[in-house]
Amino acid sequence: MLDLRSYRLEAGDVRRVQTPVAFEPLVLGGEEYRVEPPETEARLELQASADGLYLKLAFAVDVVGPCYRCLEEARAAVRVNAAEYHARRPDPDAEEELTCDYLDDQDQLDIEQWARDALVLELPRSLLCRPDCPGLCPRCGARLADDRDHRCGTDEVDDRWAKLRELL
Repeated sequence: MLDLRSYRLEAGDVRRVQTPVAFEPLVLGGEEYRVEPPETEARLELQASADGLYLKLAFAVDVVGPCYRCLEEARAAVRVNAAEYHARRPDPDAEEELTCDYLDDQDQLDIEQWARDALVLELPRSLLCRPDCPGLCPRCGARLADDRDHRCGTDEVDDRWAKLRELL
């Protein structure tokens, strides 16, 4: 937690600080992915206005874990540039976007949770060991990148599709 009161921000003030952020391994789809380095320096920018507080967070890390297709180790470089806004006195009926989920009433910023959530949002849709990873053989589980001419038996044809094969 980062205490924002220590920055004594008045309307128009901007503070840029470097702050350490530690990451626990991420568990996504039942698989564990580690963040490298597990602790990094993040750039935090705080800008006060008459109505609220603008927060910006930036850092870069690598995420390492099993390839989505073949389960070999994969690595993705991820750059995060996140922004949040928190109104000073939001109307109770105001939109949710006017409050920052990571800032409590005591001006305590949960920067590690914010960094983790922002990192997950920036991850590629599928973490791959290489862009053209062919994956695993659906029959025997062999890694197809190791053997491009892999054949592990004849194709089994479902009898229900036999008539369609005759049309080919």
